Amino acid sequence: MARCDRVSKTWVMIDAADHLQVRILGPFEAQAGGRSIVIRGRTERALLARLALEGNRPVGTDRMVSDLWGYRAPRRPRQAIHALVFRLRQALGEAAAALQTSDCGYALQLGADDLDLRRFEALAASGRVARAAGDLDAGARELTAALALWRGDALAGLDDCPFVRSRGARPARRSSRTSGSRMGELIL
Repeated sequence: MARCDRVSKTWVMIDAADHLQVRILGPFEAQAGGRSIVIRGRTERALLARLALEGNRPVGTDRMVSDLWGYRAPRRPRQAIHALVFRLRQALGEAAAALQTSDCGYALQLGADDLDLRRFEALAASGRVARAAGDLDAGARELTAALALWRGDALAGLDDCPFVRSRGARPARRSSRTSGSRMGELIL
């Protein structure tokens, strides 16, 4: 299987204030420039969440079809993905620059703090490092900040998508471990 990490730079960000932020630790949300982006279609929201989870790496069309529809794929799956990406870019407006195309598929270019799951992971890791170094106060602050990012069940509202059923439990398990670590620190 060929590896493809290169993404076309055809879409160029115009203003850093329009950068895209995605929240999946609870009901799905997207924002740009501090404003909520309304993405009406459930499948468009699922596509954006799926690409965000991939961490800036391209996802091939066949994988997206499987992840979004499973065995209930449309008759013309490639055309359906192209139409879905088109509608998603329209909904994203100027933030559509984050949704990039490559020979290997589509990628969502997000900064380290633009996906709440990544922020959660970084804060939780920092809290564990502080705890291991003996700084229980700093550890508790970091872990508390990580837990504050959770707004409910991960990817709520997208539960029926095949990729959510297979990946959705992963962030939930991490939250439980972080809660346990935080509680242990508070007891100490």
